[in-house]
Amino acid sequence: MDPTIITALITAGGVVLAALFTLMGVRFTQRATRAAAERTAALERTKVDAQAYESARQTWDEHVDSLREQLADLREDAERQRRTAQELRARVDELEDGRERDRARIRELTSYARQLLRILADHEIPYPPPPPGLEQET
Repeated sequence: MDPTIITALITAGGVVLAALFTLMGVRFTQRATRAAAERTAALERTKVDAQAYESARQTWDEHVDSLREQLADLREDAERQRRTAQELRARVDELEDGRERDRARIRELTSYARQLLRILADHEIPYPPPPPGLEQET
């Protein structure tokens, strides 16, 4: 193929691409211009006068102060509840420890009572029947 034709084809492709990029740039610029115009119009619509702003600001400050007071009260309540929960947890732990000691003591006494019953039975000494649930193990 002739180098002149190749150069012409490359140039034609470059021209087509340049035209395409130009069109894309124009569209982008138009969109950006429209968006800027819309933003400007929105800013114009949302402007408020200084007096209305000051009134709104004062109301907002009052609400913020009220909410801050409520937050402080809630934090105090939360701290009180946390302390109460800790105290209750400690009391539950204490009760569970006591219950476990009581269970161990009951196991010891039950074992002792069973041994006494075996000894009495082995020597044929009469004794009252054991309470239900404390049957003699064999």
